[in-house]
Amino acid sequence: MAIDVTERSNLEAQLRQSQKMESVGQLASGIAHDFNNLLTVISGHAGMLLAERPASPKAADSLKEIAEAAKRASDLTRQLMTFSRKQELHLQVADLNEVVNNVGKMLRRILGEDIALTVDFAPACLRSRRTWGCWNRF
Repeated sequence: MAIDVTERSNLEAQLRQSQKMESVGQLASGIAHDFNNLLTVISGHAGMLLAERPASPKAADSLKEIAEAAKRASDLTRQLMTFSRKQELHLQVADLNEVVNNVGKMLRRILGEDIALTVDFAPACLRSRRTWGCWNRF
């Protein structure tokens, strides 16, 4: 008498894979939480330095970039934590011209003064619904 255990073996493999994925999700959530705590410190210090009115406009611009980058990174870690808890992500409406403008600012700082970046914006306000973290992946 022979018993086919193929289905049982497949189900056990699926269960092990599911348990591994659950562990990865918990690990990712823990790391994201710790990383978000570090970003809070960075953002707080950038805000305090901005409140002291930096001596040069360039320093103020750099501090604003640090604060904005920390905010975007915090939004991404929040999205990761939400995903690991299997909660719904909330959609937000964003003006695509504003998104492109923000990316342009970041690129200009990266490219430096020797390279000119020209951006043509849409004449009308273009809007799209996406999760907030989606806008910050550029």
